[in-house]
Parts: sequence; structure tokens; C-alpha cells
Amino acid sequence: MSWYQTSITLNSKARGCHLVTSEILRQVPEIKNYKIGMANLFLQHTSASLCLNENADPDVRTDMEMGLNKLVPENWPYIHTAEGSDDMNDFRQNALYEFVGILWKPAHLKNALIGASLNIPITNGKLNMGTWQGIDHMHLEEELLSLYKVKKNKMIERALWMCPTITVLMLRVKRAIT
Repeated sequence: MSWYQTSITLNSKARGCHLVTSEILRQVPEIKNYKIGMANLFLQHTSASLCLNENADPDVRTDMEMGLNKLVPENWPYIHTAEGSDDMNDFRQNALYEFVGILWKPAHLKNALIGASLNIPITNGKLNMGTWQGIDHMHLEEELLSLYKVKKNKMIERALWMCPTITVLMLRVKRAIT
């Protein structure tokens, strides 16, 4: 057995469900070198998720967004209002802080329900998914990039986390067991 690990960065996405199978495959061409293996995709983001879902009809992604919003409403009386000293201190002294807190709170709960990782078999150099399956990146919070630019120039550096990173770990099985 052998292991391969890499990190890739997805393009920034607006809130919603986005089919990213092709984007991932473009950034991890090494999958083609695996006859038998397993790919683990881990999204390093607490306000987004990965899932396998229908890839032919884009209405499914709209339905997913609507369903999640019904399960986890934005207007619950959430208690969580701070991301900790390393993340939210810049916001505490302005009105944007309250707005940002409202957007992140339901996203964290949705992430806990959906999950941040997938395990997908690799067969003959391809992800072995069903005919109609694709990898969806579910961005669960509002796009805050424009809000950051409105504030002090130092806030522009915060925009980098809007492009989520996925760590891809692949295990190659050299010999198939019969």
C-alpha cells in the first residue's frame, strides 16, 4: 500500500450548493494513477460541507439549500456569537459583528449535520461514484468578501478563507485480494 496527500483550494463560491467534481479532478490528476484505492476528501472549513448528490439536475442543489434552511432556520435564538479571540475581535466594536454572527451560527450547525469529509473508492483511475453522483460543496454562509472590503484595509486579508481548502488523502492498494 502507498499513500499520497495533497491540499487543493476551491474557487470562492457564493452561498449554496455547488457541483465541484470536475474542479477537484482537475486539481488532483494523480487519481488517474490508481487502479484500486480510496480517496478521502476533507474540507477545512467549519461553515461549509461536502456531500455526494445528484449531479445531472441543478434543481437538486437548490432543493438542498431550501431543505437545510428549513431544518436549521436562520432566525433561531442562537447563543454562539463569537469565533474566538483569533477570529472575531476585529468585529466586536462595529455593527458588522452582529450581522456576521447571524450568518455563521446556522452554518456551523448545518456543517455538523452534513459533514466535512467524503470517502470515495478509486477504480481504474476514476472516482467510483454512481452514474448520477457528483461531489457538492455546500457553502453554508453568506459571501462576506464585499463586507470585508468595506471595512479597514487590514480586513482584506480575511478574504482568503472564503476559498476553502480540501485535503485529499489517497490510499493505493498494490495488489487486489481475490
